[in-house]
Amino acid sequence: MSTTSQHMGLKIPDGSDPFLRTDFVNNLNIQDQYTGDWICTSTTRPAWGAAQTGMKIIETDTRRTLMWNGTAFKELLYGPAVWWGALRPDAVVNHGTTVSYTLGTFTVNRPGTLVAIASVEYNLTTRGFMGVTSRIRIDGANSGFDTNIAEYLATGWPNNSTFGTGTWSTTVPALGVRNISAGTHSIGIASTGSSSSATGTVKLETARILAIFANATDR
Repeated sequence: MSTTSQHMGLKIPDGSDPFLRTDFVNNLNIQDQYTGDWICTSTTRPAWGAAQTGMKIIETDTRRTLMWNGTAFKELLYGPAVWWGALRPDAVVNHGTTVSYTLGTFTVNRPGTLVAIASVEYNLTTRGFMGVTSRIRIDGANSGFDTNIAEYLATGWPNNSTFGTGTWSTTVPALGVRNISAGTHSIGIASTGSSSSATGTVKLETARILAIFANATDR
């Protein structure tokens, strides 16, 4: 009685079972569905069409593996995608209020986890002190770590009339993470001024952000 092979399910006849032409054709069709990588160079790629969609090549001169998407060879998405953005709002952050800005948009073709790192520059334009909290915003929602931790900004200490008229500035980091779906998304920053123990005036000068698509999932 015939059996089938372990991995591809090819028919293996024995002495008591005749190997028919249809069995031979079926075996060939099965093998055609389990294509291996096509070995070539970057200058000798095969001329493929829609029927070869999903097949891969290995270029021996570049050591790259590329997938044919039906019309072109595309890199496999092994490495994380990276996006960045920057803005100079030069905006006042008032006591007990929040200002937010979008620094960039991007599109992903699969779900995964986005990790964002921001550098936010503030300055105190008047003598005094104030607490400011910086948060990453992904798709308009706060997505930051340590959202209860505020950066304490101060100038002119001790606060007296002999202090100069210049400004004092500092750069505050912010981290954020969020699971996202396939589609278009936005990354930005939100700055909140403390509602108590604040005597100075703070400005959000610049914000820079770097976002990394760290983990693709099959959610």
